[in-house]
Amino acid sequence: MPLPIKNGIYFDIADSEYFSDTSRVNCSALKTVIKNKGATVFLKEKTVITEAMRIGTAFHTLILEPEKFTKRFAIIPDVSFATKEGKAIKEQYSDCVFLGDKDRTSDEDKVIVIKQPETESLFAMKHGLLFDCNGEETLAGKLLAKGGKSEFVMLFEYKGIPCKAKFDRLTDDYEILDIKTCASSDETEFGKAVANMLYFVQAEFYKIAIKHWAKSLDIDIEPEFYFLAVEKTEAFIYLKLIKQSNGNQPGLD
Repeated sequence: MPLPIKNGIYFDIADSEYFSDTSRVNCSALKTVIKNKGATVFLKEKTVITEAMRIGTAFHTLILEPEKFTKRFAIIPDVSFATKEGKAIKEQYSDCVFLGDKDRTSDEDKVIVIKQPETESLFAMKHGLLFDCNGEETLAGKLLAKGGKSEFVMLFEYKGIPCKAKFDRLTDDYEILDIKTCASSDETEFGKAVANMLYFVQAEFYKIAIKHWAKSLDIDIEPEFYFLAVEKTEAFIYLKLIKQSNGNQPGLD
């Protein structure tokens, strides 16, 4: 079904509904067009859900909606599905989605099954995001502790073009927070990812969305955008908070 016609903030739009609707332009569509030098032929390709995407979803849920984690994810022992025990678990969770399941375009309304080691890694990453090596709360932790809205869709119009955006979190101080799990959170390395993955397009697109929404409420603001980049390595966890400063990257205005 199509997305609502009225612009605004929505908390009840399912992922399948959001991604299947082509009546509005989102950030991913913009990046696809840029990567393909203006060609729009690739916009109709379906996204296949991967293990990395499910891990990302689990981490986002753990950080932004922890009360929903046990409802969306089932934790099982670290067993081989080739064993008798593993086969029994497979049967027990036959109506769920396992982390490595392939060729799926949607996990909507399905519980995702995660093994214990992956779950422990997620909680370790959460701790690394919120606290530094001395146990002090990080800037990311302080930002996430602020009042605000999490996991919502914003529908808006930019220069006559209907647009849509999925937000991780918006604080009450109009700070846009976007969580990125990454190969390296080193400032230089993550900076390369910002350029290569066109993350700067996302930053500007989301700021435009918030500015237009605030303007509809007669609020004149200049929102801040933060990437919360968290990395997990075999030995330890890094945390870097990368701030997209105004004028640092090409804008969309």
